Order: sequence, then C-alpha cells, then structure tokens
Amino acid sequence: MKYYTGRGDNGETDLFRKRTKKNSNAVEAIGDIDELSSIIGLAYSLTSNEKVKETLKNIEKDLYIINSELAGYRKDSLQENLKRIEKEIDEYSLNVKDIHKFVYPNGNTESTIINICRAVCRRAERHTVSVTKNKEILSYMNRLSSLFFVLFRYLNDKEELMS
Repeated sequence: MKYYTGRGDNGETDLFRKRTKKNSNAVEAIGDIDELSSIIGLAYSLTSNEKVKETLKNIEKDLYIINSELAGYRKDSLQENLKRIEKEIDEYSLNVKDIHKFVYPNGNTESTIINICRAVCRRAERHTVSVTKNKEILSYMNRLSSLFFVLFRYLNDKEELMS
C-alpha cells in the first residue's frame, strides 16, 4: 500500500468533495479534533480505570462522527451522544471534591494527559465555531471540555493528588 499521493504538495486537501486550502478554518478544526483524538488514545493507553477507558473510547467514536460532518461527508444526530456525556459529567462529579481554590493542571500522569485533552478540546471548539452552526456539534464540543475537566479532577482525587 502506498501511503502518500503527492496531491497535498501544493497546500490543498480534499474536503467537502473539492480541493481546499490546508490552512482553512475547516481543516484547522478537523486537525484539532484529530489531534485531540490522538491524545485521547494516549490517555486510554495510560489509564487502568475501566470506566474511564469506556468513556474515552466513546468520545473517540463521537469525534469521528463530528469530523465526518465537518468534512461534509455525513450528517448524524449527536443528541444521544450529548445526553451520554452530560450523564457522565454528572456521575463523575459525584466523586470529586468541591472546588475551593484555583485548580492547577498537575497531578498524576493519567489526569495530566486528560487535562491536555481539555485544553486541545477547547481549541478545537474555538475552530469548530468558525466552521459550523450545527448546534449539536457545538454543544457536544462545549460539554466535552467540561467532561475532561471533571475526569481530570476525578483521576486526581482518586490518587488524592489535588493541588
């Protein structure tokens, strides 16, 4: 199998079934989500918590759906996915301490990688806003950064490393 085509050598890629500049807002958003998915893969490989692993695997699947839509290839409802992550935020929140001071982005390796996911997710959300008006995608990306924040705190609280 050949892993290169040379079609992108002039700074364009296939998007929306046509050639698009690689520095377009859509390519930026899709690239951010791809980066986020890669970091989620790292987080998945580092955690031993099966509940967190399932959460991360579901997020990866959701991000592929979102990227497919941002690229103009499919339209799927994310309503059930959105409800699922809202439920997960609520469930994980029951297992974290209340916040009484600024929360530093440090702790154990698992939680720190999750916090990187949160930051990359927020960047992806900012770029996604410039590409789509799809309320489900925008809501999902907004909730996702909240889920990562709660997961970060959950994994730190499990180790009692909260700063």
